[in-house]
Amino acid sequence: MLRAARPNVGVQLHDVVAKLNGEAAGYRLEATGGSPYGPFFANVLIRTAKGPLTIDITKARFAGVDMHGRVQQSPAGPFTGQLAMNGSGITGTARLTAVGKAQGAQLDATASNAKLPGEADVVIGRALVTANMVLTDQPQISADVQMANAAYGDYVVRKARGRIDYRSGRGRAQLVADGSTGVPFSLAVNAALRPSVYAVALEGKASNIPFRFAQPAIIRIEKAGYRLEPATLVLPQGRVDLAGRFGDQTAMQARFKDFDLAIVNMMSPGIGISGKATGTLDYAQTGSAFPTATTRLAISDFRRSSLTAVSDPVSMVIEGKLSGAGGDMRGLIRRGNATLGRFVATLAPPGPGASWSEQLQSAPLGGGIRYAGPADVLFSFAGQADQQLTGPIAVAADFGGRLSAPRLNGIVRANALTYENETFGTRVTQMRLDGRFTNDRLELRDFSGRAGDGTVQASGTVGLAADSGYPMDIRVRLDRARLARSEAITSVVSGTLNITNGATNGGLIKGDLSLPETRYRVAWQGGTDIRQLTGVRRKGEGTDLLDQRPAARQAAARPTTWKLDVRVRAETKFM
Repeated sequence: MLRAARPNVGVQLHDVVAKLNGEAAGYRLEATGGSPYGPFFANVLIRTAKGPLTIDITKARFAGVDMHGRVQQSPAGPFTGQLAMNGSGITGTARLTAVGKAQGAQLDATASNAKLPGEADVVIGRALVTANMVLTDQPQISADVQMANAAYGDYVVRKARGRIDYRSGRGRAQLVADGSTGVPFSLAVNAALRPSVYAVALEGKASNIPFRFAQPAIIRIEKAGYRLEPATLVLPQGRVDLAGRFGDQTAMQARFKDFDLAIVNMMSPGIGISGKATGTLDYAQTGSAFPTATTRLAISDFRRSSLTAVSDPVSMVIEGKLSGAGGDMRGLIRRGNATLGRFVATLAPPGPGASWSEQLQSAPLGGGIRYAGPADVLFSFAGQADQQLTGPIAVAADFGGRLSAPRLNGIVRANALTYENETFGTRVTQMRLDGRFTNDRLELRDFSGRAGDGTVQASGTVGLAADSGYPMDIRVRLDRARLARSEAITSVVSGTLNITNGATNGGLIKGDLSLPETRYRVAWQGGTDIRQLTGVRRKGEGTDLLDQRPAARQAAARPTTWKLDVRVRAETKFM
């Protein structure tokens, strides 16, 4: 019984178990294991006697694709033969050929509503792949990949095409793609390839912001890896100068000049931030050793906007450094000449851990925050899309402990906050907040606000430590509080809720609620007398896997299941 170590390759297999048995015809190899693309399996007969080396692949599976066929070593050395592929919506063939003494390969494959298993979360609506390769010291590659309605994680590619023609160290590569990360993007890349240098032209648009390289970026191939010569990325508002080395030793330098922060909305749709950043970022690392990094950014006209409001602009200065001695981040927030707040956070010296990130996680946490200003500035760092928190707030707290088990001591107070949820139409105004940070929890002494013509009140504690499972005990009282007001649903709620969470018993929401006013609008199909319920699909509709993807990913992203023990009473009226 042989257990193989995890190989250091881009597509990694793990926990591979292989068994080799002798047979009259040769040796049979059976291997099983796992990968980010699902289980791996292979059943192979290796024939070594009476004739050329022959490998019969009885059955193999990777990424949900079954493969079988036979390959045989030619007199010149390379292998010849064919493998058939079928599974997970992918079909095709891979042919091995002898090109003199060089190994040749041809791939023809198609995908139709393909979904790869495992944690990689890859779906492909349609794809067509053709490739021809000759593997020598100077390989020859000719490939054409066409794809539509594909997705990887949160990235969706509606259509894309990539081509490469590379021979004897020279060639050209092209890529065009249109897709979305929640907001649309388009991309066009054209690269000229030479034995020791690549020239890459880039142009595109993200979050409706165009960008391009001022001149083609020059990437030189060196013994230690790749070197990016100084290149400039140009936007309508600002620019970024880039340079660096990549390989066993990585070094990157970025210089920002009036960089438009609105492009960040592409990575986190719905945040709605804007502003201009000027500053520097330097990063260096050897192998997997502790990296060194420094950054200094000055941000002007920082705002957060929603459907109904735009926050007043503020300016920020952020400085940070990372080294073998630990990490340090500090910042200053100003409005005009008035200082609204400042913060300092340190992680030093590094604690125990197998990797530098684990050492940083276990490092002592120190520092603090002092802030008295608009809540939307702090709320923007929470990354909650389509939600807003506005009004004045004051926070004063000192940090201690570790990231996974922080210790905070201080207060948070507000008298006139407004919370809005654009999805449900929730609006809570005149919010009062009196909280105290005590070690690893926030004690909510008083919370109250108006929701429509009703009120919301709450008190309790919220744990801040991941090590203890974020314990929680919150008591909520609702008095004709309007918690939803949108085109789809309107709801007024009265009653009590008790929200608890603990490492032993998990989360529980317990309460007694009455719904004196709740309205749900059923979709009306214009011009017809038939009401159609949302969520109903006719057979054959929505077969595109991307149509099913948002709901599936939202369900997978939900937190640990909470138990419900809520009594709900509502009058039933049909209009």
